[in-house]
Amino acid sequence: MNSPQPKDAASALKIELIQEVESLAALSDQWNSLVTGQSFKTIYQTWGFHKSWWHAFGKDYRPFVLVVKRNSAVVTIVPLVKTNESGGKIIQFWGSPNFDYHDIIGESSPEIIRTVLLYLNQIKSDWTTIQFDQISERSGTLATLEAAADKLNLTWIKRETDRCHYFEYGGPQDKQTEFTLRKGRNYKKAVNHFNRMGGFELRRIDDLIEAQGLLQHLFHLHIDRWKGTPSPSKFCASDNRAFYLDLFQNLWSENHICMMLHAVDRVPVACALNFEHDGTIFHYTLSYTSFFAKRSPGAFFV
Repeated sequence: MNSPQPKDAASALKIELIQEVESLAALSDQWNSLVTGQSFKTIYQTWGFHKSWWHAFGKDYRPFVLVVKRNSAVVTIVPLVKTNESGGKIIQFWGSPNFDYHDIIGESSPEIIRTVLLYLNQIKSDWTTIQFDQISERSGTLATLEAAADKLNLTWIKRETDRCHYFEYGGPQDKQTEFTLRKGRNYKKAVNHFNRMGGFELRRIDDLIEAQGLLQHLFHLHIDRWKGTPSPSKFCASDNRAFYLDLFQNLWSENHICMMLHAVDRVPVACALNFEHDGTIFHYTLSYTSFFAKRSPGAFFV
């Protein structure tokens, strides 16, 4: 759609506002290419993750994605959605609160950020609040965004970013499959205990059918773990289960799914869904049977 351009933005930069998912799907290859070129990239920036989230939760939101072009070439995508909350018009990152990290896709130079903020300020009748949350300090976007907002005298509120668990492998590629994190002494007692019960098993699931079955078991364990507490499992809600199932469908073929099993005497006692992207494992969701809680079965996945 035709969008008003910031009057004092860089002349070579143009912004297109996209509010239809179909138009975004047509940009999927460019989207993922921009992610690949970033210095700090996560699985949460990929189009597959955004698509799965929309399939599960999109009914409550409207796409509000800014596509920045330089001389007709797409250089940046700002993945936002719009929702009406408490009577206000809220613009926030696509995927909140289900993504561990959010970020601008592609180039995030001061020139780009300034142009984006000028554009949003020019269409401020479309929103009452903009939330840029969960931007990792490792990406550099947060500092650039803050500096640009200050220069433009735009009011903003900084919230503490939740720190999310990930492991980044920095060794040689041919040794990656042999690498394991060192376990502390406290794990030895737990391993010996599980071995006495019939055998300790810890492995990554490489078969799709087995992994899908284990995902259903993760739902069950999570629901049982939080039953009767002030915070029931998120998997009691069908849209959360649908989101995880859709992630499997979109990311398995790209080798981004890392499904882990901890079993005792061949009976699953804990399982974890993690994501692998660009040499990094992102810990996402784990659950375990309450009977073994004192033995910290989920800790073996770290």
